[in-house]
Order: sequence, then structure tokens, then C-alpha cells
Amino acid sequence: MDNRTIIYPTDLSACAENAMQYVIAIAKAMKCKVQIVYSVDVSNIVKLDENPVRVMEEIQLQEGKAKSSLRKIKLKMEANHIVCKTEILKNPGISWLPEYIEKQKPYLVVMGTTGSGSLEKNLFGSNTYRVITKTHFPLMVVPKDAIFKGFDKMIFATDFEKKDTENINFLIKIAKHYKAAIDIVNVTETEFKSGEEKLYADNLKNELSKTVRYGKLDYKSLYWNNVDERLEILLKESNADLLALVNRKKNFIDRLFHKSIVKKMVYRTKVPLLIFS
Repeated sequence: MDNRTIIYPTDLSACAENAMQYVIAIAKAMKCKVQIVYSVDVSNIVKLDENPVRVMEEIQLQEGKAKSSLRKIKLKMEANHIVCKTEILKNPGISWLPEYIEKQKPYLVVMGTTGSGSLEKNLFGSNTYRVITKTHFPLMVVPKDAIFKGFDKMIFATDFEKKDTENINFLIKIAKHYKAAIDIVNVTETEFKSGEEKLYADNLKNELSKTVRYGKLDYKSLYWNNVDERLEILLKESNADLLALVNRKKNFIDRLFHKSIVKKMVYRTKVPLLIFS
């Protein structure tokens, strides 16, 4: 796959349709192509009717409906001067997406999420987090109630890892298109416990300052006994349009980005999340 391609998985639900506005926005900003992909849930069809003839007929019927719907999505993309392709797969259940992403190696994946407690048993229910944990490519999840109004403020939550420079530069490419400000924020449950740890964080912050070039960057350190709660408050206070997180394992300095924080934010956020692995 062209490394400037965005994968847009859809189950043709309202949630997926809402995510499309962000697909268009990011594709225009990053000058990317879009791969629209839909999968017919073969296992669900078999559960309803084991007769092989009727199963094949139902699969063909769903494929026909999907082709019509994907054609309409493609026309909307092309109306925005975006080059795109469509693909219909036949897979059991929803387990196909992580493997598909890893095989295609996209620039970015954009998909919807219904959050926790949703009764919708589709691609974008509680399974969103499983997709996040199994892919190694940037993934934007869009809450079903998010409304695209452009990007004015973005927040990148970090513990000042040196390798975050690559992720921040990725975010800057989007920000430049919309002239958006980016707050690089370190949130910890307690203040640094030693001078050595403080020096470590400061050195990483200085490294970011040397390698990242963008005039609308601001650095902040915040202390709160509940990290995900503080992030939610920060999003409201700043009226941010996007929160970027890194999904990596927890260690002594890496307090923020262990999986529980990412999972909580996926289920609770009201703004899109851009998740790096």
C-alpha cells in the first residue's frame, strides 16, 4: 500500500459515517489517499442460517448493498479532491481489522468508536480498544458524538520520551494545515521524587525542543492524583479538538501511557484521540 494512505474501515453505521468527516479533513491536510474497507460478517450469517445456498445468497445480497453504499462514500471523497479506493472483504466476526492494518501498513487509520456501554454490536463498539492494542500504526478514533469544526487546539500528552519527536512531528503536519496550537503536556500523579528523575525529564524535553520545529508549541507539566481525570479536565479547559496519546508499557518514568489510561480515554473522551504505538 502507498505509505500516504489512510485506511477508513466502515460498517456503514452512523458512528462510522460520523468519522468520515475526519477522514476527509486529515486526507486533505496530509495529502493522503484513502482506502475504504468494509467486511461482510460471514460467521453471523452462518449462525442465522446453516443452509449453504441461502448463506451464499445472503452474502451476495450484503455485498451488493455494501457496494452501493461504498460507491456513495467514494463520491463524497472525490468531491473533496481525495483519491480513494474501496474494498469489500468476507471475514468471520470483527477480528479481521488488526491483521488487515498490519498487512496494509497505512500512514494512518481513522475509525469511529461508540464508547463503553454501547449496545451496538458492530465494529465500533467496545472492540475499538482491541484494535488499538494489536496495531503498530497511528490510529485516530472518533467518538460518535464528535462534530468536526476544524482543529484549533491539540494536546499531546507525553512523558518526554525522546522517540516522541517523531509522533509530535506527525501531529505538527496536521496542525500546520489548520494553524492549530499544540500543548505538549506531561501529567503525573505526583511530583518528581528525585533530582535525577527531574533531570531526566528535563533533558528529554530539551531534546524535543531541539528537534521539533513549530511556532505554536507550548510545554506544560501538571500534577494530579488521577491522570485520566486530569486529562478530561484539561480537554474541557482548553477546548481542545484532539488528544494524542502513546500506547506503551508502564515503567518508573512512563506513568501516563500504560494501557489502562489509553483504554479509559478511548471510552470516555468526547474528542477524537490520535493514538501512537
